[in-house]
Amino acid sequence: MKRFNKRKLVIELVIGFIIINIVASILFLEGFISLNLLIYNVFALMFASLVTFIIEYVKVLLSDDTLILIGKIVYTIGIGAALGFLMWAFTGSALFFQPWSPFYNISNSLKDIMIFLLMISSYIFAGYIGYKIGERRGFKPRTYKI
Repeated sequence: MKRFNKRKLVIELVIGFIIINIVASILFLEGFISLNLLIYNVFALMFASLVTFIIEYVKVLLSDDTLILIGKIVYTIGIGAALGFLMWAFTGSALFFQPWSPFYNISNSLKDIMIFLLMISSYIFAGYIGYKIGERRGFKPRTYKI
């Protein structure tokens, strides 16, 4: 895989940025474009250079080690967030907000602390479940053969 040459990319972007800004400034001074269009041009160039940097960094990041790291993050955080919210919502509802629940009549400040602790523990437990699911699959996405 071709390595990312950051210095070459920066030099190319700076030269292109300077040339396009000089051309846009000349067009503004000659009266062909307005000041709003000149300002829009500068911001559009900044956005385009940012997108170029992001694309180049993504190309470098797509090595095998990085894909496994991204898989670990996705499995742990993605499954942890989805499953943790469901666990927290159903358990919190069953323990605190139903008239038949054991903690229905406690004070609001104590209920808030207990709900917060339940939320933290639910997300941690769900993140652990997500990590174990990803570990079983080798932290790689499922591939379908057609």
